[in-house]
Order: sequence, then structure tokens, then C-alpha cells
Amino acid sequence: MKLVFLLLQVVFLTACTNSKKTELESLEGAASAFRTIFDISLSSATNKPKVLSCNINGGEAMNMMMPLKARIDALMESEKQAYRNDPKAYVSSRNVVQCEESCVCGLYAQLYESLEVPAEALNKKAEAETQEQRLKCAQALTDLCDSKLLQELRAEALQQ
Repeated sequence: MKLVFLLLQVVFLTACTNSKKTELESLEGAASAFRTIFDISLSSATNKPKVLSCNINGGEAMNMMMPLKARIDALMESEKQAYRNDPKAYVSSRNVVQCEESCVCGLYAQLYESLEVPAEALNKKAEAETQEQRLKCAQALTDLCDSKLLQELRAEALQQ
């Protein structure tokens, strides 16, 4: 009986937790992965961890950041409007509370700051994010290498 109750709690908590990433969170995940790749490329360590399954070097990662930032900036405006329209619904439909799990605390701290919304807890979470945490989040992006986003960013980076 206790096991059934425990399983029901897990199912309920899972159902109530927003685990689907928004487009903005996916773009921020890619940006974080590219920053991690670039940072690791600058390291003098001989045994550098592999960030993604596809081969993206530090220079390529840096070149893709500009077109990626343009996409993030464009989405930020619609995110601001969504927050202004209904702050409670916005927070419940995004991964704001569990932002550290997907390394998007900095994204939401930046959004809140631009809206002049107090974000002390988000800022603390963003500042506490470690290189190891960012590496773990980047390595979890298993679909980035085969994504249309990566193809488009590579093409845009070549046009610069």
C-alpha cells in the first residue's frame, strides 16, 4: 500500500512539473553548450572532455554564437510580453523554478532584470552555476547535433 502511495506521488509530481523545454530554453541550451565548447577549447588541459557527440571546435562554436544570440534576443521580446500578460501563468509554464536542472537560470535572471522584476534567487542560482554543471547540461543535449538549428547556425556563421 505504501509503495502504491509513493508511486502515485511520483506520478503526480512528474505530471505537475514542466519538463518540456520552450524554444527559448532550447536556444539558451545551445548557447550554453557553445560557450562550454569555447571555454574548454581555451583550456590547456590535455584530457579535455567531449561536450557534444558532433565535432564542433571552439572557433566554430564562437562563430555560431552571433546568429544564435540574434534568435535569443528576438524571442526575449515575446517572452517579456508573455510575462507581462500573466506572470503566474508564465512562471508555471516555464522551467523557472527548476532552472538549475537545465542551466537556464541566467536566462531567466536576465529576462526578469529587463522587466525590472526582483530576481535575487535566480541571480544567486545563475552565479552558483559551475563549469561542471554547464558541461553536464551541454552533454545532455543529445538532439542538438542532428538538429535543423545546428545546420542553420553553421550556414549563418559561414555567411558572416
